[in-house]
Amino acid sequence: MLRSSHFCLALLFAAPLLFAKPGDTTPEKAAPDLGKDLAPAEPKTDGALPALDDAAFAKIANRLIRQLDAPELSKRDLAETELVRLGERVLPLLPKPGDVTSDNAQKAVARIRAKLQVAVARDAATSTKVNLQGNHTLREILRQLTKQTGNTFDHLDRMPPEIMDKKHDVTWRAMPFWTALDDICDMARLTVYPYDQGPGLVIRAKPDLLLPRSDLAGYVGPLRFECTNLTLERDPRVVGNPQLKLGLEIAWEPRLKPISVELPLDKISAIDDQNRRLESARKEGLATALISSGSKATELTVMLEAPPRTANILDLVKGTVRMLVPGRMEKFEFENLAETLKPEQRWEKKIAQATVTIERIQRTNDLWEVQMKLSYDQAHEAFDSHLAGWILQYQPQLIDANGKAQDHAGYDTALRNDKEYGITYYYDIPTITGAKFQYTCPVVLQRIELEYELKNLRLP
Repeated sequence: MLRSSHFCLALLFAAPLLFAKPGDTTPEKAAPDLGKDLAPAEPKTDGALPALDDAAFAKIANRLIRQLDAPELSKRDLAETELVRLGERVLPLLPKPGDVTSDNAQKAVARIRAKLQVAVARDAATSTKVNLQGNHTLREILRQLTKQTGNTFDHLDRMPPEIMDKKHDVTWRAMPFWTALDDICDMARLTVYPYDQGPGLVIRAKPDLLLPRSDLAGYVGPLRFECTNLTLERDPRVVGNPQLKLGLEIAWEPRLKPISVELPLDKISAIDDQNRRLESARKEGLATALISSGSKATELTVMLEAPPRTANILDLVKGTVRMLVPGRMEKFEFENLAETLKPEQRWEKKIAQATVTIERIQRTNDLWEVQMKLSYDQAHEAFDSHLAGWILQYQPQLIDANGKAQDHAGYDTALRNDKEYGITYYYDIPTITGAKFQYTCPVVLQRIELEYELKNLRLP
């Protein structure tokens, strides 16, 4: 058994590998910045230890979790700091609120969970990286892409074996996911179909007329941009100049599940091959897409001033993209629902930045009404009328006294403002005695804003 001080020294020695993200292979990489409210990054060390498996990691994390209830404040603070540094892998190991009896430990677990959830959501703004060198089959390369980034592929069993088993030479050192994927697709004469509703991307043969994917794309963070259409337009009924319509495909790493994608129209501009700057044709508003579950890409249209007819190429198109991205999912569970029949009873639970409240349960005619409210410390306009439909993809479960899940018989929106969204669900069951209500949703919402560029677009 290691003493606490000796254990912490050992943990610091192992820190660079413990805190590595998928795709990291070098021990000198610093820990990610979890935000200004978190402790500084772990110092670099010269030591190198093998990556810990799940059992060894859990042993370290559980020892630190027990230390959150230590009599000494210094030991409690040290344990909390180290658990945050261990990162996302700690989250499933943290005890549930009802399993912690100590007030100090309960508050510490809540703080750790909130910090890690926010850090995970912030990490959505960065690209995952791939490290791979040598001569490998396409099958192995795609397997490594998934293993190192968490981004999956669907229907690979439909690909001909001669394509999957052909070897390709790659040299990828901290290569962003989309850059690596486009690189191997170009080698293997393949392309990506991002609109299948499964969890992963679909790889298929590239039509001969299509240019290489690497020549068409612009990359920023976890996003890939491609211009799919350039059209010169003029309305002969309107006084004014013609306009250039751009169709932009925006794809994201499948690990992300964005709620919405927006392009501010006043932020887009271009420069043609005559060095003339083309401004946006619309100076206000947004091109917006509400993203359905399972989608990995969307296409939005923007309008620019038309270039002169002597122009042949847009040397540069640039703009800003905004995404609303949910963090990790957590389950809120409310047992003994009969207790909420009292008019003054409200039942509230908070995880990270999300709060789920059972406002009221009552019987009306033959139906039970469960009035639930979801709120966030930072909602980022997620409850605005043009976006709020995303909430309805997260359906609750009511488990009766016999353990059987009951579907709701309908719902009504009961409340909506900047930070709160209330829904009343109706259940056709004889009694709620012994029943429990479960609701699973993201506990953090993150607004990502990135600047993108596309180059060398051929004009019509």
